[in-house]
Amino acid sequence: MWTDWKVNAPCLLSILATSACMMATLCSSANANAAPADACSVLPATELNAVLGQQFGQPAKSPMPAAVANGVTGTQCRYNPAGGSPPTVTLIIYFDASAADAETNLAQLSRLFHPTKTLPGIADTVYLDASYAIHARQGRARYYINIAPIGTYTPATEKRLTDLAAYVAARVK
Repeated sequence: MWTDWKVNAPCLLSILATSACMMATLCSSANANAAPADACSVLPATELNAVLGQQFGQPAKSPMPAAVANGVTGTQCRYNPAGGSPPTVTLIIYFDASAADAETNLAQLSRLFHPTKTLPGIADTVYLDASYAIHARQGRARYYINIAPIGTYTPATEKRLTDLAAYVAARVK
């Protein structure tokens, strides 16, 4: 019996090492794809303060119904400026089951929101709608950012919007 253990030990160690590696890979990929406990944390008020040059309070958070049939529910984060003067910033974010689901859902929604301009290099997919709101997808996260009122749309306005979209994309990767 002792000799059987010695003969089988390398095989057993190999099986244990393989199992440990598989568990570590599964756990790390599950954690990397996990939605944050607070969806609004992907766009903190301090980032709005920095990008928009105005003080914003913590967001008012509310649930959003699924935007597509059989979709996931999302979160709306509404950031009001300190002092109450415009603009108000709205972030709506959904974490779909997979990047493929998010891509399909964003494409389906684009038929409703009529993209006017594609903004490459910010996230996996980003476009502006006719109201100059951002619609984006990064991995399995779909999000919408709206500054209202937007005022006159200028290259500086677009830069602020794209900076916010890029910030969220980096946080949900």
